[in-house]
Amino acid sequence: MKYYFKIQGRRVARHLQEFGIHPIFGLSILGILFVGLSILLFSQLPEYACYIYLILAVNLLFTLSNLKNREFLKLSLSLREFKALRNYENLIVCLPFLFFLTIHFEFLFTVILLLFMLGTANIEFNNSISFSFKTPFSNHPFEFSSGFRKAILVYPIAYGLAIIAVSVGNMNLGIFSILLLGLTNAHFYSTIEPDYYVWVYREGAKKMLSQKLKRGIVNLILSVSPIFVSLFTFFPEGAFIQLLAVVLTILFLLANVVLKYAHFPRSTEVIQGILLPLLFLFPPLLLLIIPYYYGKAVRQINPITQ
Repeated sequence: MKYYFKIQGRRVARHLQEFGIHPIFGLSILGILFVGLSILLFSQLPEYACYIYLILAVNLLFTLSNLKNREFLKLSLSLREFKALRNYENLIVCLPFLFFLTIHFEFLFTVILLLFMLGTANIEFNNSISFSFKTPFSNHPFEFSSGFRKAILVYPIAYGLAIIAVSVGNMNLGIFSILLLGLTNAHFYSTIEPDYYVWVYREGAKKMLSQKLKRGIVNLILSVSPIFVSLFTFFPEGAFIQLLAVVLTILFLLANVVLKYAHFPRSTEVIQGILLPLLFLFPPLLLLIIPYYYGKAVRQINPITQ
């Protein structure tokens, strides 16, 4: 178990060094930023802070619960060690969020996060489907057709929350459902495909990325539009916040796409786990991150598409 955490620490350090940042300095800065932005979030947006925190923490938990990670651990550890490691891993990720939720006396959200933490560590989420069924999305891009099948339960949960939000007159819960579904869609682009899936785009890297981004935006809008329309109908005074939530999820999708191909074919899970929560707490950084990594993505995959 100690060896596993040592390996994960080295992975984080290696990714920080790729940015040209010393690991100790980088982790210190990340910690300071997280604390500072958390304080700012709870002071300036107290109505939304808990929902945002829950979205971020759950997104990180599901990242840790990916099938490949679980299968590797099962082959290396006994069942008891495996469950203990997954609980420790989830606890380490959730501790900062639990701390801020507790000191702000948000005990309901603390309990919900604890349930997610224990559930994702001890309940099997098998992403494989033994039968095929049609999705609302075409096979291009493949991320949405395969991602929809893997995360199909998130859709009724998000739509159900939107119905509850309208029923009880809580627009914030509806915003939460938009963010939950939108970030789930953006997370579809965490899957690293074989080189062949990139090689088939013979028009070049820019054309490929353009197609990926356009189709991703369209599919994401199709996913969240029922929630957005419902909220706009029943809470027209909050139209700006609702539209802002949709735009934020679109920007996260764009960031996931360019991050993925900027490091292709290497996995970007560690980078996403560190960078994306901070970007969610300070969204204007997305406007800098997206064009920067877009350029890196073009240079990275251009040799494959030529």
